[in-house]
Amino acid sequence: MTIPARTSLPWHTHPMPNAAYILSGQMTVEELATGRTRTIRAGEAFPESVDDTHRGTTGDEETVVIVTYASVAGLPLSVPTADDA
Repeated sequence: MTIPARTSLPWHTHPMPNAAYILSGQMTVEELATGRTRTIRAGEAFPESVDDTHRGTTGDEETVVIVTYASVAGLPLSVPTADDA
């Protein structure tokens, strides 16, 4: 997935375990409930939250991410939430 620079993804959850690897750029992941943030840079991998509302925000350059999901056919990869903070 390629995400443009200075972009905030919508708040969402994931119904299954997944992990991401940043090929280029960086992403700051924010958890809605706690306000906790972490910045992941090119060359780093991270597990994504399952059933916790979160979003990612890119920095000054586009970010390229590889994401793998442990899922079953028909299950959505992410679920948008109504939270718009």
